[in-house]
Amino acid sequence: GYEPFIVTFDETTEDADNDGFISSVDCNDANPTINANAAELCDGIDNNCNGVIDEGYAKNVYYFDFDGDGFGSKIDSILTCRDTPPSGYITNNTDCDDTRRTSSPTAVELCDAMDNNCNGVVDEGLPLFTYYEDKDKDGFGSTISISTCKTLPPLGYTTNSRDCDDGNLTINPNALDFSANGIDEDCSGTDFIVSTNDNNPDGLSIHPNPASDQIFINYHNVTDYKIDLISLTGQTILTDRNTTILNVSHVNNGVYILKFTNTSHSKSIYRMVVIQH
Repeated sequence: GYEPFIVTFDETTEDADNDGFISSVDCNDANPTINANAAELCDGIDNNCNGVIDEGYAKNVYYFDFDGDGFGSKIDSILTCRDTPPSGYITNNTDCDDTRRTSSPTAVELCDAMDNNCNGVVDEGLPLFTYYEDKDKDGFGSTISISTCKTLPPLGYTTNSRDCDDGNLTINPNALDFSANGIDEDCSGTDFIVSTNDNNPDGLSIHPNPASDQIFINYHNVTDYKIDLISLTGQTILTDRNTTILNVSHVNNGVYILKFTNTSHSKSIYRMVVIQH
């Protein structure tokens, strides 16, 4: 009989791309332009199979421009022999915040606690406003202040420093100094007295006091008058005119000031009243 004839191929001697270099020495035997005799090109490939990419070409540095404002990142760059930057890259790295288009060397400085124009200074050149700490949140500030470019006061601050006790909500220029208690509730500099006596030379009488649902009011020989019920913090709770019965059924329990104003000459009389349902 005959022995079968078997043909074998040595892959190390194969030249698949027919460029004259066998696969054992050709670094890319699928591409005839890549071999030991090929010229190195600026293409990010080892064309001449010497283990180095793009050698012999001058290298340029390009910087990533993430926010697309024309100013590149200081920390994200590539080195390449290309004469023009690839997509997303530019030739400078002068952006101080490459995540925001509002920050660049040509940006306008904004009042946002950020260095918008990349000069190393925050909020420079903007008009400044002074606001005063308002710890008791009564709308009147202390002498403790801050200076900021914000046109509205931040939380916990107000535009004035008129509070004489910023730790007490019931003491401020809008409050009523309702008793001779040694406390200047309205920050006037004196301890003004608001009488609680219903029998008085002005002829104003109110009853009952404490009141539940109604307060009866009497004032001799006055037909045009205004009545305000005011909280101890200076807030007007209700207002009425020319009434002899003030309905307080919807007013919360507490101590209030009743302000009686004769509209003919704007004279006001104050009474402290207690509402207890």
